[in-house]
Amino acid sequence: MNFSISKRQGLCITGQSKCLTCRFSSSQVQLYERHKKSRGPETGTLNEALLLGCLKTKVRVSHTSFILSCLNVKAPDTREIQRKLNSLCE
Repeated sequence: MNFSISKRQGLCITGQSKCLTCRFSSSQVQLYERHKKSRGPETGTLNEALLLGCLKTKVRVSHTSFILSCLNVKAPDTREIQRKLNSLCE
């Protein structure tokens, strides 16, 4: 199984999985949520999948930022990640 990033716009990543054995290719999956604004282009934020992974594996916020940086994704401010994590836990 191979996962490749097909589209990247800052935090907004679209990925696709491909099987090397049977050559199956999944549809493109958005790893972010779009938010419409009254003016200008749509904005995107990380979906809750990353934050749920942080809770389940006990990865801290600073480590989450580091993981995103290693994946060549500009990580949001750690305060923003912590704020989203707190709202998810409530």
